[in-house]
Amino acid sequence: MPKTREIDRPRWPEFLHRLSELEQDKPVRVQVAGPELGNQPLGQHLSLVGIDVEEAGQALGAIDLTFATEKGPFRHQVARPEHVYLEENDAGQLVCLDIEDRDEMKTLVYFEELPKLEALAP
Repeated sequence: MPKTREIDRPRWPEFLHRLSELEQDKPVRVQVAGPELGNQPLGQHLSLVGIDVEEAGQALGAIDLTFATEKGPFRHQVARPEHVYLEENDAGQLVCLDIEDRDEMKTLVYFEELPKLEALAP
């Protein structure tokens, strides 16, 4: 039975940095979903470059996601994130990172090579 758990906001920078290190260059697919938008794919067969929380400037608190594509870097920003959730399978592997914003929009990052969540522990 899949499990979902929330990452507390104070842990976002450290957790997302660690996740980025462990999953860098690994394949992911990304989609956005929302009440009015429905589910929209942003990309498939992307390589994760990094996921960071902006710690200064106009975008303070935003979460930036960067992926490598055949055409070069692809960036997506969640400007006003409210929640970060992890979905894991029965084997304790991370299946999806779900970043939700104030407008109930979700950015969903699906991991094609499933990492063990215990590897993300500090």
